[in-house]
Amino acid sequence: MKKITYLLLVGIIAFSCKDDEAVRVPELEEGVTMRVDVNPNQSFLDFADLSNAYVEFDLFTVSDFIDKIDIYIQYSNLRQDSVYNTVLWQTIQGSDFDSEGSIRNVTLETQDLLDLYEIASSDTLSGGDVITFFTYTTTDDGRIFPDTVLQGTDFEGVNVDPSFAINSTSSFSSGFIAYVACPTDASLWVGEYSTAVSNVNAFCGLLDCNATRDATVSLVGNPEPFRYTMTAHDAGLWGSFDPGSLDRAGNFYDICETPLLLPSPTGYGDHQDVGGGARDENTGVFSYNWCNFFNPVCGTTTFTPL
Repeated sequence: MKKITYLLLVGIIAFSCKDDEAVRVPELEEGVTMRVDVNPNQSFLDFADLSNAYVEFDLFTVSDFIDKIDIYIQYSNLRQDSVYNTVLWQTIQGSDFDSEGSIRNVTLETQDLLDLYEIASSDTLSGGDVITFFTYTTTDDGRIFPDTVLQGTDFEGVNVDPSFAINSTSSFSSGFIAYVACPTDASLWVGEYSTAVSNVNAFCGLLDCNATRDATVSLVGNPEPFRYTMTAHDAGLWGSFDPGSLDRAGNFYDICETPLLLPSPTGYGDHQDVGGGARDENTGVFSYNWCNFFNPVCGTTTFTPL
């Protein structure tokens, strides 16, 4: 008992002798607000009318100490499977905000994107291309949001809550994503289907490579107006091995009446689009080709209206 008491006393004494400077709590600094609101009717570059297409958004703040906002863009070309460099698109001065703390109708036209990357023709663009906007807000005292703070310490981190991120609707936005796409007609997609899997290249000894299953397609429309969800995105292929995988929801984009599968879970790795999707305008039958992210298996899923 004496030994235990002695050790406790040493611990208390050691704590009481710590340097006050080492445990001082830093003074709190005022945070910044800067929200991006994208016009839902102009949230993508219309692939069917690229010469007149544009993305439009507004900026809002209640902070009167913003020095500038730098807006960077990164362009990803689906057809080329390439990501272009992130480059500075424009700088907006804090003095540009009106008396209500807003800057309205900021637009990126197709030609702006082409000029930014010195792309000769809009023919380079393709349905499904991604344009990511990054916003960096600098205050009058030199702070930047988002930014890495306390670098090289155990407390290193980003000074913006991760939830205030891309496509955020909170008081702070660090950017948003736009696509090259077309307005969608939900009546072409929403409904009941029978699904079938084909062209499966592996694991047919474990999986039912002739699987079929009924499915429902629904419009999600958020955050992209051309996003859809469906049941049985793999026609029940993996469910024949694990019933828990039978009706995992999948998602796809309508890219100018061509389905583009988004990463969709199976329980054994996501299925990801590998190109070649199509929709028959006469029958409404559509299909997409996929490969599994974790396993060496690829195939095709076909949806036939009921």
